[in-house]
Amino acid sequence: MPLCPRSLWFLRLHRWVVAACCAGPIAGAVSIGASGPGLGACVVVAPAADPMERFAARELQRYLYLLTGELPRLEVGDPGDGTCAVFVGNQGHTPAGRAGTLSPLKAQEYRLASQGGAADTSVLTVTGGDDIGTLYGVYRLF
Repeated sequence: MPLCPRSLWFLRLHRWVVAACCAGPIAGAVSIGASGPGLGACVVVAPAADPMERFAARELQRYLYLLTGELPRLEVGDPGDGTCAVFVGNQGHTPAGRAGTLSPLKAQEYRLASQGGAADTSVLTVTGGDDIGTLYGVYRLF
């Protein structure tokens, strides 16, 4: 029996969440469903983020809460080592080293990229060509 498109979207999102928040060396220590105020997974925006970028980050936080029942932290700036994170921002505000050396994005375009593994913190980056592109990238996850 073929899966409906909604089920395929959920499976794709689940793959991203697992890759970004539960892979690598912190798999046993961090779970997006962990209880308490010190969740290991967080949504990160740049200190200079525009209001639309902050809204996109809050939307991602909200959707992750609806899927998991736990509210990930929303942080400003780099969360540091040992934290799996989802970086949200336009290409001018994505933290250094997270955007990669890919071609620049145009207005309303977005890029979803995951990094991490055995020697690095697991990271998902949602980068938009502009503020609207960033919001489109967050909605594309769902």
